[in-house]
Amino acid sequence: MAGVDMEELMDEYASERITQEMGDRLAKISARRIQEEIAKYVIWKLFPVEIHRVGSSQEGFPASACSDEDSMICNTMFPIVLWTSFPKKVGGNFVMAEKDANNPVYLSLKVVDKMCLDEDFRNIIDNNGYLKTSDFLKANFIKGIFPNLDTEMRQGPSTVKQLNAEFIDIRSEPIDTVYCLKCQSWPPFTSNFFAREKLNNWPSQKLLDKVKSLECHVVPVGCPGSESDIKWRLSFSIAERELITEMYEPYANCMFSLKSIKKNYIIFSDSEKPTPFCSYFIKTACLWMCETFPHREYSLMDLIRQILDWLIDCYQHKRLPHYFIPQQNMIGHLSRERCDIVRQKLTAVKTDLWRKVLLSIDSDTNYKYYSKFNFLGDRDSRVQEMGQRYRTFAELVTIGRLMNHPITTELITYQLRALRSRYNLNHNLIMEQWAGHDFYLYIETLTSHSQENILLALRIPENSILPIIEQIEELVPMGYAEMFKTRLYRFLGDVYTHLLVPFRNKGYDDLLDYRHAPLYYYDLGAKMVFPDNHSDHGIGSLVLEVQYHYLMGNYTELKMMCEPILAMAKNRRNTRLASIELCLEKPL
Repeated sequence: MAGVDMEELMDEYASERITQEMGDRLAKISARRIQEEIAKYVIWKLFPVEIHRVGSSQEGFPASACSDEDSMICNTMFPIVLWTSFPKKVGGNFVMAEKDANNPVYLSLKVVDKMCLDEDFRNIIDNNGYLKTSDFLKANFIKGIFPNLDTEMRQGPSTVKQLNAEFIDIRSEPIDTVYCLKCQSWPPFTSNFFAREKLNNWPSQKLLDKVKSLECHVVPVGCPGSESDIKWRLSFSIAERELITEMYEPYANCMFSLKSIKKNYIIFSDSEKPTPFCSYFIKTACLWMCETFPHREYSLMDLIRQILDWLIDCYQHKRLPHYFIPQQNMIGHLSRERCDIVRQKLTAVKTDLWRKVLLSIDSDTNYKYYSKFNFLGDRDSRVQEMGQRYRTFAELVTIGRLMNHPITTELITYQLRALRSRYNLNHNLIMEQWAGHDFYLYIETLTSHSQENILLALRIPENSILPIIEQIEELVPMGYAEMFKTRLYRFLGDVYTHLLVPFRNKGYDDLLDYRHAPLYYYDLGAKMVFPDNHSDHGIGSLVLEVQYHYLMGNYTELKMMCEPILAMAKNRRNTRLASIELCLEKPL
């Protein structure tokens, strides 16, 4: 092992771990965007609201970098925020935005015609005609949108709730809900963001045009430390979600690593409000660096160090510029002392980066890859001794006195080689998982409301899924459209199988037009092609057809199909067999 640079080897290993942990980020984003589109169809049928899922989970980051589920809710009865004054004689359900010259991200919302507002809003206007944030929060905190969500607490502009419902496919973790108002357009003072020179050729003009067409909102929270009850903050969460989806991959990986480290090691007491360092500052740093810094010349770990240096410099000079509105200094309210504390914590992370990265990204999976080190036990008793003393690979290789241990280099090299050798298998399994992603709960919700009208129930899946297929190219990240288009066709086949079996068993006679719908959609989704150009060569779809014939009692067709499928699977040993499971245990 002479001549091996230990620091470069450790960087290489940590980078590989980060990259593999983020391997399904775009697939995860694709599935969640499709879920959101189906949810819109469900929710708009039941509630007069628009719901946007935002934050780390919707940006595709693993659980070790996420906390709760973030949802922005805009009731259709809420007024629209306008930027241009109208004559007073012009009425409408809107309010006028007045920018704070010293803090341009914050606004006051002036009512033009009180009688044009919904009754709830008439009760939250102060004596000067401005909407009050506290009363807006209180009204939505008490009333809420979903009756089966138990409210736990208020946090900034959010209402933190716990899910107790089964009618919508959301994780059972806390839901960070922000009630907000929609803006008529992007604020005119953000024009510099779209016009400024992008030194790193990102965002592209196409991406900028897409971002400009997205909605922006205002949320009910004022400047840090301010006691004003009429200040609202601009929110660009939907635009940020789009930018991060199309961010250069190394920067997305950096963001994941830093968010994980922050969650585990840069922690401030709840009493320190507002917090001097939050995950939004990491997002801001990565957006700025992605736009301005040439990442191709740096390794992933060095890129993380560069971002840490950028943040350390911001706290050194007490200035962290907002990404869309740089005039807004997001840490200008902090004291010199608090800035120095954050700077020291960031410097400590950079000094101990290997251990912080590895232990952070493995914090939720503990022994997922390498908890014990017996793989070289027969060759060197020192390895057995180390494996007994240290629980994880990160603990083993990043303790200072072990960095020069004669066996440490061999251990790292072996683990790096083993990690890479597992990559293809792990990647195939992950892609297979996403290729068979299940959206059942949404469809079950709709059809459960239509049991008395069977034909209506049978139209619902096509009405909700086919429009998503038509816009799939715009909806999911580049390269994933064909994969998820195929999955949605197969999903439609699954849903019709799900519906036809119980309807048939109950003796309904209205099924003739839809009896062959599963086979029709399985045929449209015949061949699954993945972003890496691997394919299941149609085996996944054929297996679903077998399941259909089995459940429908078509045993002649079933027998004719089984042997060719098994033969195809044996002959194509390298085929990615997406959705190969028969899943006969699923409730139908």
